Amino acid sequence: MAVAGFILVLAIVNFVNLSTAQSLQRAKEIGVRKVLGGNRSGIAVQFFTESLLLTVAAVVLAALLVRPVMNVFADLIPAGVPFRVDRTTGLFFLLATTVTTLLAGFYPAKVLGRYQPVLTLKGITATAGSGKGTLRRGLIVFQFTISLVFIIASLVMGSQLRYVLHTNLGFKTDAIITLGGQPTNPMHTTTIGSDKTKGRLPAKAETGKVAVLADKIRQVAGVQQVIQQWKSPMDKKHSGFGGGGLKNSPEKPIDLSFHFGNQDYIPFYGMKLVAGRNLLPADSGREVLISERCAHALGFADVSQAIGQELVASPVEVYPIAGVVADFYENSFHQASWPIVIRHDPAKETALAVKLTAKGMTAGELQTLIDKLAAEWKRVFPEKPFAYSFLDDRIATLYADDLRTERLTNLAMGITIFISCLGLLGLAIFSTERRAREIGIRKVLGASVAGIVILLCQEIVFLILIALLLASPLAWYLMHDWLEGFAYRTTLSGWLFVAAGLAAIGLALLTVGFQSVKAAMMNPVKSLRSE
Repeated sequence: MAVAGFILVLAIVNFVNLSTAQSLQRAKEIGVRKVLGGNRSGIAVQFFTESLLLTVAAVVLAALLVRPVMNVFADLIPAGVPFRVDRTTGLFFLLATTVTTLLAGFYPAKVLGRYQPVLTLKGITATAGSGKGTLRRGLIVFQFTISLVFIIASLVMGSQLRYVLHTNLGFKTDAIITLGGQPTNPMHTTTIGSDKTKGRLPAKAETGKVAVLADKIRQVAGVQQVIQQWKSPMDKKHSGFGGGGLKNSPEKPIDLSFHFGNQDYIPFYGMKLVAGRNLLPADSGREVLISERCAHALGFADVSQAIGQELVASPVEVYPIAGVVADFYENSFHQASWPIVIRHDPAKETALAVKLTAKGMTAGELQTLIDKLAAEWKRVFPEKPFAYSFLDDRIATLYADDLRTERLTNLAMGITIFISCLGLLGLAIFSTERRAREIGIRKVLGASVAGIVILLCQEIVFLILIALLLASPLAWYLMHDWLEGFAYRTTLSGWLFVAAGLAAIGLALLTVGFQSVKAAMMNPVKSLRSE
């Protein structure tokens, strides 16, 4: 709604700006109407009527375009949101039409209705101190201030999302599919036969069937490796313990986050052991691995010193530390990762991760492979629906809202720049027409084409620099607040603001450059022959 409001305001500003800029062409019309008996109220009604007709035409066109636009941008709109012209929509159209008509028509009616026929019929359309030039400059600054805020926001969001999507996560995600898993917290146990477990297989039977499925999937062509786990390294599921620490340590307890897997977990995801060794085969929870962050939280500056120490992982569980794993991210970048503990517990490893030999595999071959996985799943778990997801896609969905926000910001940026440049082009055409004789005289006196183009463009550059000074603190505040929603984030670099300013200047010069060059190359005889 805020973006839509900004776009509507910019459109109104454009209308006011261009209407006042056209005052030279309409001044004599107003003078003739007044000489023939027209009064200010009648002239005001004329301008409000013109604004009303344009606004109604725009509203009708917008109403016709809503459904096609909703289809194009369906991923930005919540599912099930309809568009129908009912009482509420009709009231909104009426309100938008009324407000836009009043705002867009008021100032032109006021300014043009004030012209004196004696002066306007002589070709004099402005008096000293009338301030219309100042108003037009102010409106240009306002337009480009809004546009620059969106440009800076788009650059910052793009930088942050590139950071979160391409930063080394500490593990590999390519060609990995996850299957199955229990949605419950594995640190909580339930008694077989209770209401919570009614209809569910006993833990041993569940684990045994998962192991059988893993063996069957290993035989499928195109599968490189299969492991049993509770969850992937980066997942919304979480299991934690707030009383972790070294056995008999007087230090304050720390938070621990648990991941469950056997000795294949580390090599499967390409994680790096920085101290100690991996879990041993067939070690059912006798030892644990910890992350570097966990080792530091336990008080070890040198993480290798944690090897062999006993870790309190629950009120009744103590485990020797076998190795230290390089830090990896376990949540989206919105949340800070906890100190991590990796432990093998077959009863909790009820999900599968499958690594595919995807090199050179076509889309059709990949789908055939997934169909084979589904067939094996149905043989072992006929009562459960088959569901799978690629790990890299699941990680990307953690930032779905941020990606939608970025896309919306980019769309808004494009629209606001287009509107601003459209208004700038109209003003450039008006300005070059108004200064045609001045340009002719300068050329007669020896001014070069380049010099005239610079003369016509330098004011635009100056106005955009002012807009950049106004937009920068506002954009910094908004983007700093947005970045605060990330535990891991990029910095607000000054080059982003400089790049936004250069982009706005470049677009503005491209917009007015052709018109300026055309005016500078015009034959001065044409503009001066009436003098």
